[in-house]
Amino acid sequence: MPDADARRPRPWRAHWPALVLALAAAAVALWAKATLFPALSWNRDEPVYLWQTELLRDGRLAAPDGGFPALFHPWLGVAQDGMLFTQYTLGWPLVLLAARVLTGTATTALPLSAALAVVGTYALAFELVDRRRVAAVAGALVVASPILAIQGGVHLSYLFTLGLGLGAGTLLLRGLRLERWGPVAGAGALVGWIFLTRPYDALLWAAAFGGYALVVHRARWRWVLGRALVAGLAAAPFVVVALLHNRHLTGSPLTFPMTAKDPLDTFGFGDRRLMPDFPEVRYGPRTALRASLKNAVLLPWFLVGSYLGAVLAALGLWQGRRERPTLALVLVAAVFPAGYVVFWGNHLSSEASRISGPIYLIPLFAPICILMAQVLVRWWEERRALAWAAAGALVVVTVPLAWNRFDVNRRISERQAAWRDSVEAIDDEAVILVADTAYLMYANPWSSNPPDLDGRLLYAAYTHPDVLALVAEHPERVAYVQRASIPTQEMGPREDPRDLTVALDPVEVVAGPGLELAPAIHPPAGAAHVHLWVVTGADSQEWTGSAGGAPPSVRVGPGGLALDDQGFVTVLLGWGASPDEAARPQVRWRFPYRADAERVEVLTPGLAQRHVQLSEDFAEWRHAFELPELEVTVSR
Repeated sequence: MPDADARRPRPWRAHWPALVLALAAAAVALWAKATLFPALSWNRDEPVYLWQTELLRDGRLAAPDGGFPALFHPWLGVAQDGMLFTQYTLGWPLVLLAARVLTGTATTALPLSAALAVVGTYALAFELVDRRRVAAVAGALVVASPILAIQGGVHLSYLFTLGLGLGAGTLLLRGLRLERWGPVAGAGALVGWIFLTRPYDALLWAAAFGGYALVVHRARWRWVLGRALVAGLAAAPFVVVALLHNRHLTGSPLTFPMTAKDPLDTFGFGDRRLMPDFPEVRYGPRTALRASLKNAVLLPWFLVGSYLGAVLAALGLWQGRRERPTLALVLVAAVFPAGYVVFWGNHLSSEASRISGPIYLIPLFAPICILMAQVLVRWWEERRALAWAAAGALVVVTVPLAWNRFDVNRRISERQAAWRDSVEAIDDEAVILVADTAYLMYANPWSSNPPDLDGRLLYAAYTHPDVLALVAEHPERVAYVQRASIPTQEMGPREDPRDLTVALDPVEVVAGPGLELAPAIHPPAGAAHVHLWVVTGADSQEWTGSAGGAPPSVRVGPGGLALDDQGFVTVLLGWGASPDEAARPQVRWRFPYRADAERVEVLTPGLAQRHVQLSEDFAEWRHAFELPELEVTVSR
């Protein structure tokens, strides 16, 4: 490796390969968006980012909840003090906003982030080894890695942050090498933007390259700390913006929106949770280790050459074990997996890492590809036949595995189009009540509303009796219930994505001084006994009989079951070979109601659910598209 001090400056035009690589990366991102993600990805962070972009475009950091926080609560968002906002800081949404304003679509930010990641790899490789050929090959290996397409085609911040981190490292090392303040300040500004995008990642990038600088220049550590102060001052404006953003939304500069969304969504071990309506997860060292190992094992699936590429990188690590540049690559490759061990998102990400890659380990792809590039270039110069053979083997291994991952993501995305397509026939203004979700954009990724809640289609979560008030508040709109053929728990990232049908049913508000619920039961063959419950929250009624019997109608309201001011009327049915077996509810209908002394209102169709036994110790009620065992008619 040439002596760093003996380097001669090169004109910028000598780095034309970086431009070619940037264009190639941008093309991959655009191809991936059009081909792999025609209807967004499975990751529901995507529509949340796009909704936040529209808020910013409207000049807002938060949107009013319209008096219905439970109905308009966004996924990964906060409903607080009459306002709605997301868990995300401003760094990436501002980039999406710039793309939206300048080009008419936020999607043009995707090729930018992909190009930034690849050019960042090129720049860091060149700064470390001072060889344009190694830098070009490293960038090309990133372009050829499946992770670039799978993350480049989605509106997420991981590649963008990677590009910023690599750029920051390059500028810091260049500034220290040349003893110039400008590059060091530029590095600080990029780390500041990372803090504005992914605050924890900013600390990890600073630790990796700051640690490398202290080791390499340990004899002048005070001098390094002085440069670090310059970088810190350059980062400070971005940090201040992030803290002011926190204060505006959460009331405290040190309380990030992610923690305001749910205090259990934080760092460290213990009980963790993503959203308030979700179950808690116990995240401990054993879970952390298992998740980290899974992510590490699956990382090569998204690397050019897969495990063969990982072997080449290991060979490059061994060959360069005594060289300074290797230390920088090792620190980047070590800091991120070590840093994310203490964040329970490490566990969440591992559950989908087969589909979209280990997202918190994306920074590792750059150093791995640089190590691979050093081996391939060395072989090209010394044993060209071996280099050709290695390149051919990388292609042979990459293509089928990449195509397999591409196909899974494409099939998941295509099935999601049913949500969007189900409302295409609606010409007038409408209220769309999305069933089986407490949060907009969670089940249906297109269920976001404009900041003023004045869109032609007004989406709301159908999980709270306030839907009756919402429908009454918009008599000019036709109301529908939007139902999917599978529960949300089965829509997630799967190797075998299920076909999805989305139905749109007109809503009817049945009203009167009292209402009749007429159940009709059709238990499965072999059931001898049935048990029926009608529960209002304030009262209940039960009926037992034979499988061929007809349960009586149940009146709710005056002269019947007592009602609260609002709630759900729930009709449950159990069946079995014995009365004891039938005493376990297996299906149910839930109808929102509101009532006063003179009038009862019930919204139909209700929510159909089935009791699913997932393990010996755990069962839950899940959305059902149809309930042939139980029909309920609501009438005056």
